[in-house]
Amino acid sequence: MEIVGGFKVSKFVRPNQFSEQLCCHLNEDGSIVVDEAGRTS
Repeated sequence: MEIVGGFKVSKFVRPNQFSEQLCCHLNEDGSIVVDEAGRTS
């Protein structure tokens, strides 16, 4: 079987010190966790 294409998914983690200072819950990638209404912790 010959592979002619594909996708590369890179892992990007950015520090988010402001959200950490506010004690927001964070996802593994450093983004802020929000609920279905867009509210944070």
